[in-house]
Amino acid sequence: MKPSVNSVRILARRVALVAIAGLALSACGTTTSMPHAVGVPSIGISVPLQSVACTGSNSCVALGTSSASLGPTSVAQYRLPGGRWAPLGLPRTTSPSVDATSCWRSACLIAGSSSGGDLVWRYDATTRSVVDTAAPVGGLDVSAVDCFASETCALVDIGAAATQRLSFTSDGALTWTAAVPITPMTNGTVTAVACASSTQCLVASTSSANALTLLATDDAGATWTALATPSTWQILRSIDCRGRHCVALVTTSNGSRLIRTSNFGRTWSVTPLAKSADALACTSLTTCVVVGQSNAYDPWLVLVHHSSVVNATTTYVPSPLVDVACGTTTCAAIGVTTVLALKP
Repeated sequence: MKPSVNSVRILARRVALVAIAGLALSACGTTTSMPHAVGVPSIGISVPLQSVACTGSNSCVALGTSSASLGPTSVAQYRLPGGRWAPLGLPRTTSPSVDATSCWRSACLIAGSSSGGDLVWRYDATTRSVVDTAAPVGGLDVSAVDCFASETCALVDIGAAATQRLSFTSDGALTWTAAVPITPMTNGTVTAVACASSTQCLVASTSSANALTLLATDDAGATWTALATPSTWQILRSIDCRGRHCVALVTTSNGSRLIRTSNFGRTWSVTPLAKSADALACTSLTTCVVVGQSNAYDPWLVLVHHSSVVNATTTYVPSPLVDVACGTTTCAAIGVTTVLALKP
């Protein structure tokens, strides 16, 4: 019997819905109710990827470094508008290590350390190039960086005698202000910096005993206030602030949490996460992507909208996801040998 027009239409709708639900969020990415992300092998597979960054114009770059004496010591690739990833040249640097990235609409700062002290590179999304640029004077290793306006960024590095220091640039890392010691932070590892302006910043650190310290300044680091956090919080990272409203990721003694504040860290609301999270990135303060690993060390990726958490499936992602970054519409995540992109 020939099916009716209505039944054909109903069948077509069902087929279309199934196709959409199974569509991989890889090269160009499409948002679905059942997100599925497909990984692509990294170009420099012999060097593990460590960091990914996306500009506000949705240009993404993935980077890795290696201390091996043989072969390349650093590798990078960028995502073309059509979704393909292409090799990206890096400046010649001895013993590079990338520890932090942050972007504005047209560029990113890539920071860490080299044999000469602070490493600061600038990725230009227009020219698809990375250049070596200025670093704060006397710095040994960059711990965290936050670009909170166009070409305007805050940077925390380690100076002499292991002093944690705060510096600012307003010209995309061509110059930096004199580094100001973060005097209350006498030990521990800085895990994040986030600023609402060139005077208002948060800095988080974790001690060797997994004790979290969260400091706030309203005068560009001249004075600091210690903010109260629950005793179960151990590591706070991936802070993304839009003004005094922020979203972040916290590791607790009982798993990972996505946390939000509307008063610059004085109080937080909490969204529990089911697995071990390594990084968070957001297209807005209400729409975020969290990556990490399951208890079996499998890759784990979720989309968070407000307090709703939706698990995504992954294909061709052989190891846990270690970092994620978002522009305004597109996000990119990496494993040590894998890149993927999606639109949350």
